[in-house]
Parts: sequence; C-alpha cells; structure tokens
Amino acid sequence: MATFKGFLRELDRIQRRSARSAEREHKISLKRQEARNARNAVEEQEEFLSFITTVHKDCSKKINWTEINSKDAPLKPEFNQSNRITAKNNFKNYIPSFFDKIFKLEKYRKRILLGKILKGKKLDSKLFEIKRNNYINRLAEWEAYQRLSKGLLDNNPAVYVECFKSFFDNECLTNLAHELIFKHDGGIVKIKIKSRKMNDFIPQEKLSFTSTGKLSTRAMPISKRNEIYQDYICSIALRIAREIEALFPIDKFLVNIVDDIVNPSTGHLEEQILLSLMPVKDTINKINFEKIDASSCITNFKHNMKFTKTKGLEPIKEVSI
Repeated sequence: MATFKGFLRELDRIQRRSARSAEREHKISLKRQEARNARNAVEEQEEFLSFITTVHKDCSKKINWTEINSKDAPLKPEFNQSNRITAKNNFKNYIPSFFDKIFKLEKYRKRILLGKILKGKKLDSKLFEIKRNNYINRLAEWEAYQRLSKGLLDNNPAVYVECFKSFFDNECLTNLAHELIFKHDGGIVKIKIKSRKMNDFIPQEKLSFTSTGKLSTRAMPISKRNEIYQDYICSIALRIAREIEALFPIDKFLVNIVDDIVNPSTGHLEEQILLSLMPVKDTINKINFEKIDASSCITNFKHNMKFTKTKGLEPIKEVSI
C-alpha cells in the first residue's frame, strides 16, 4: 500500500513538473512572438519611411520620339500563291505509279491532287488575310505614333496633353499625392502636384527594438519629421522630373509641389507652393539617382524652397524661367 501511495506522489510530481515546463515554454514562446512583432513593426516603419523618401530611384523607360518619327511605314503584304502553285505543280507532274496502274487509281489520285489545289488556294487566301489584318493594325499604330511624334517635336500643346494622359505612369504617385495637373503653358511644360499633409502620414512616434526584445516608442522630434517631409517632397519632385524627361523631348520644364496652407493675413486655406523646381534634361541624365539624397539633389537645379528644421517647408514663389 505504501508503495502504491509513493507511486501516486511521484506521478503527481511528474505532472506538476511537466505543467511548469509547459508554462515556461509558453512564456518563452510569447516573448519570442512579442520580439518578432516588435522587430516587424520597426522594420515596417523603416521600410515605409525609406519608400516615401526614395521614390525618385524608379523611372519609366525613355521614349525616343525622334527615332520613332524617322521610322518607315510597314510594308504592305503581297498576295502569295505558293501553296496553290505547289499543289498545281504536283497535279501537273503526277505520274501514276506501278500500283496506281494495276489498281486503276489514276483518277482517284488526280482527284486528291485537284482537291489539294483548292485547299492550297484557300490557305493562301487565309494567310494573306492574316498578314493584311496585321499590316492594317501595324499601319494604324505607325500612323498614330507618327502623328504624336510630329506633334511633340513641333511642340504642339494638345499633343503634349494627349501623350501625358496616354503614357504617364500615374501609379508612381499612388498614395503619395492627392492630385497631379499637367499643363503646356506658353511653350513651357508645367506639372503641379498636390502633396499629402505631413500629419496625415509621417509618424509622430519613432519605433525601436530594445535589447530585451520589446517594442519601444518615443515621440519623433518635429525637426526629424520636418526633414522626412522635406525628403518626401523632394523625392516626388525628382521622380516626376525623371518621368517627364523620359516621356517628352524637352530640355527643361517646371515642377511645382503645392499644398493648402493657412494664409496668416486672411485666416483661410490657400494653395501655396512648397517647392518649385526647373529640371534640365542634361543634368537629369548625369545624376546617379540610386545614390543621392533627395533634398540635397535639388540643389543641382534651379529651384525655390524655404526650409528650416523647426518650421519645415514654408510657402515660396514659382521659380522664374
């Protein structure tokens, strides 16, 4: 009996030890998950801030309108009767074989060959129809691009607007700006981008990962938030500059980043320019956009921008042409 009670006590100790071990493992698992969540939160914030300040790194493929304008029209296809001619020659040159003569298959063979002539004729017509339709489509495309290239090279405002609507990659500004307006004003291309407000998307807290695996949050200094917002504004301006330079055969143009700001003299919101930039084609093509800092890169171009760490970006006037 004593032995049986000892067995029960030992079993109880084993069960309690197992429960404590399971509880420890559960706590360790929770800490590991907490650490993973903290690390993911920090990485997500860092990736987001990197993304909004480096959109200038990407750009659409350049379009060479001069080269397009010099292209010849596609050649009109000629009707090819090769299948009918081949079948006709086979019919004409048919010589009955020994077995054809024995089994009197000459008429049957000729009937087969005659049918192949008709099939060859139909095949030739079908192939020509495919080539003709392809030619019509390629000709229409060639004529459209000829019209656009001529209009752009002649600095036609309507064609510039048409090309912008047709070819400009609006996805490059998805979730980064509220509005983009393109104008060909007095021979000068102007692009106006309405930016998002800093408080709408620039984090107010800085996330970090502690040595103990916990997520730490502290208020992000206003000076740091202003610097991030400046980099965001400049990065957008540079991305638009690259896209416009890649799309149009122009040497220089204007990019204005605007926002609605309270006018202290009226107390009302008014659209004000935060950055006015005049990109130049030759300068754009010399910059390695993978390595630059957006705010510093702006100085390569004629521009107007007023920034302080304490006040951030302040309203300015459009840069003079």
